[in-house]
Amino acid sequence: LALPGMELTTQEEVHVLCLFAKLADAMDFDAYVEERMIPFPNNEEIFGRQIIRDEQDEICGSLPNLLINATSIGFDDVYDAVTQFHGIMIPAHLDKTTTSLLSNLGFVPDSSRFTCFELNNLANLHQVREDHPYLRQCNVISSSDAHYLEHLRDSG
Repeated sequence: LALPGMELTTQEEVHVLCLFAKLADAMDFDAYVEERMIPFPNNEEIFGRQIIRDEQDEICGSLPNLLINATSIGFDDVYDAVTQFHGIMIPAHLDKTTTSLLSNLGFVPDSSRFTCFELNNLANLHQVREDHPYLRQCNVISSSDAHYLEHLRDSG
């Protein structure tokens, strides 16, 4: 099962998975995010080429601005923005030491309304929930945070 979505970087540099049931909703959200991206040229020698592929998986272009940059969307605004496009938000890899809600903010905001979060390592679940009571009511998913197919974690 493939779900359309993106890993959004908020203005606080918190990574949030934004998932949608319909590709059209994901594409509309993408347009919303693109208007809020901070334009900064990609240095291909450092970050690699950001390629665009067509339906036949052929390279048909590249993007000049760095996609991993923060957007002007604050963490407190993500829930409303994503639900406006019929999606869900999942704060990403909460147990990582960079680009996570807990590493960058150090806490779960009182205004939070998300119902699921992601851990890189499920062995950290008990401690994360112990330290942050809001997370006790949330579902949890675990993934490898892979950005390349060859880095996908073997699930079996």
